[in-house]
Amino acid sequence: MTARAKPFQEATVEAATAALQGGNPLRRFLVADEVGLGKTVVARDTLSAMARTARRFTVYYITSGLKVADQNKAELLRFLDEESADAALSKIDRVGLIPFEPSGPRKLRLYAFTPNTSFCKSQRLYGGKAVERAFISLLLDRIYPGLANDFPYGYIENGATSGWKAACTAAEERIDHVSQRFIASYGRALRTEFGMPARRAILEAVHNTRPGHSLGRMRKALAHAALESTPPDLVIFDEFQCYRHVRSPEDDNPLAKQLLRGKESAAPPPLLLLSATPYRFFAERWETIAGIAPHAELFELIEFLGGERVRTEAEAQFRKFGDLLHLIGKLPSDDRGTPISEARTIKRGLETLLVPLMSRTERPPTDHAHEPPPPPVPI
Repeated sequence: MTARAKPFQEATVEAATAALQGGNPLRRFLVADEVGLGKTVVARDTLSAMARTARRFTVYYITSGLKVADQNKAELLRFLDEESADAALSKIDRVGLIPFEPSGPRKLRLYAFTPNTSFCKSQRLYGGKAVERAFISLLLDRIYPGLANDFPYGYIENGATSGWKAACTAAEERIDHVSQRFIASYGRALRTEFGMPARRAILEAVHNTRPGHSLGRMRKALAHAALESTPPDLVIFDEFQCYRHVRSPEDDNPLAKQLLRGKESAAPPPLLLLSATPYRFFAERWETIAGIAPHAELFELIEFLGGERVRTEAEAQFRKFGDLLHLIGKLPSDDRGTPISEARTIKRGLETLLVPLMSRTERPPTDHAHEPPPPPVPI
């Protein structure tokens, strides 16, 4: 039975949908509700709201592991009847295989991926599934006829034995589903990945690097081409704290960056981020010495969600708010009225600034389950 959204979840869905449909120019929204408060329900109803009026709608659901993906991907489609949900949920488990999926009259399509299978860093490249390599072999033959014949014996198989024949059969059966647009896109991705002239560069890589790495580069190009030819209409990042590093300009994960930031002049897709701990809320002294600054992580997150202007404004207002709190703590009770009023004004301004970007719901603080929560601080 589908869990109905509670009022606080409905409010979050409304804010998230507005942000992802353009209320936030960057089309990013963070749901940072406390663990157990139903972030998946919010994601489900946001997806439902966004897909409702679309002719076709593609969703990437990305999480840190297969266990979480298997648990939540069906929950995201609970707003559909069972037959429609089964039709909408793809069995494809990596981005590069999307173009080989048979087309159908489906309005909604949801793919569940993990970083290890679809968004590996350059130094972690590997050969992938046999069926991926079989597809790559067929694509190479169409783009650069005869190139694979110059590979070392057994190179594309990469150790596959009994399953290789079945992988080739599956690839040959599905290759006709692949559009010419995607084949051209894969050719461009190979040229970008290996350089020009691509045919010679690919052959040199095959002969001069370990098979897993060079095949991994071909798989990376495959995923780039898939993203370019079949862009998602919504990306849901679950446990987004696991992807903090992707926001860094130094991070070596071009596939994830393409998904987060778009490619060249193309706008990135709307991003719905789910995380109860999107940044470190505090740091121990040893962490501070090591250079970990929770407040800096917060402002980096705000910049990612809303842009540099929003970050600058948030930093200035948080600084004023903090200064006022320190002042209030030092003043006699009778002299606190004006700074408390100023703090309230700044608080409302921060809420106005950040509500289009994020939502955070917590359980009322209490030491014992049956005790009422303490009264709120009057600021």
